[in-house]
Amino acid sequence: ERGVHKTLGAGGRAGGKLPGFLGRWASKPFSSSSKAASKSASAGRKGRGKMPG
Repeated sequence: ERGVHKTLGAGGRAGGKLPGFLGRWASKPFSSSSKAASKSASAGRKGRGKMPG
């Protein structure tokens, strides 16, 4: 999860440096995918917690 966030953060920063709407368009996919990554990571943690042993 940490590695995913690191790469997403780097991509988002690179997109933010681009001028005008291009920067917004480039950074948008990164923010939405980071939300999905954290969601799936928390779901995985919950599932592992339920497993015996």
